[in-house]
Amino acid sequence: VVIFYLITTVVLMYGKLEHIKNISLTAQQARELEEKNHLINQRNKKLHEFAYMASHDLKAPVKNIGLLIDYVEEDQPDLNEEAKSHIVRVKKLVDKALKAIDDVRQVADEFDLSNLTNDQIDIKLQIEEVIESFGPEIESTGSNITMALIEGLQIRFNLAYFNSIIKNLISNALKYKKTNAPVNLEIKSEFSDKFLTLSFKDDGIG
Repeated sequence: VVIFYLITTVVLMYGKLEHIKNISLTAQQARELEEKNHLINQRNKKLHEFAYMASHDLKAPVKNIGLLIDYVEEDQPDLNEEAKSHIVRVKKLVDKALKAIDDVRQVADEFDLSNLTNDQIDIKLQIEEVIESFGPEIESTGSNITMALIEGLQIRFNLAYFNSIIKNLISNALKYKKTNAPVNLEIKSEFSDKFLTLSFKDDGIG
């Protein structure tokens, strides 16, 4: 009886100590998690502030470029057709730049993923719009972009994030091209196993 009592007491004491140890570890992990969350929130706040300032500082000069183009168009009504087409293209690029700046602000405002808005996106039309913003660079390098995208295919996704992803993929293809050689970029979409695959394939060095 005495031996049984001693063994039972030791087991109970060990169990209590282990329980207290587990509580201590759980409390410590909770404090670490809280500290990490605080650090992430601080970084997110700084990122939001940076995006806000950057978008604000970029928007003014881009708008000024648009105004200067308007002045040139008004002061030089006798421009030849080639010059007029260049002005039209610059205006479109200015509009796209302003839209991109607004997208930066939107992403910063919705940095909490739970608050992201889902937009109805026509994949082909949206990619064509992004490609158009790279027009001068594509022409100057003699690069070629071909698309085999399903007509009318739509997805629900955040538009700012979608544009950012597509811009990065196209920008990287143009950036990491072979020396003194144009880029051939193929963009296509296809369904496989109930999933939609959107692929970008180029012949660059990347």
